[in-house]
Formats: sequence, structure tokens, C-alpha cells
Amino acid sequence: MRLRVPPDLAADLDVSTGDGHISSALSVAISGSPSESSLRGKLSGGGRTLTVRTGDGAINLDRL
Repeated sequence: MRLRVPPDLAADLDVSTGDGHISSALSVAISGSPSESSLRGKLSGGGRTLTVRTGDGAINLDRL
């Protein structure tokens, strides 16, 4: 899955995959312990929660 977000998006990220990895070109203030399959943190200071889940496969986060 590839998710591209606007440059000015402020959100609390909650991203995970059951069997894959996460890559991000975004500047995220990480909360907790990140892993290859899970990412939680604040994008641009945070805001509404943006939840991304997949059971199988990679998740790639990028700007528009």
C-alpha cells in the first residue's frame, strides 16, 4: 500500500501491517518503540488520528 499525504497534513499516525514492513519519507515524531511492522507518532505536531492497516504487504508513506 502506498499512502501519499498533503505537505501540510497534521495527524496522529497509527500504522501497522501484519506481514510486511513500513517505510516512511515523512518526518514523524515517534511515540513508543517503532518496529518494521508498526509505527505510531505525530506528523506536523499531530491532529486527528490517521489509521492505516494491512494484513499482508508493505506500507509506504510519502508526501504528495
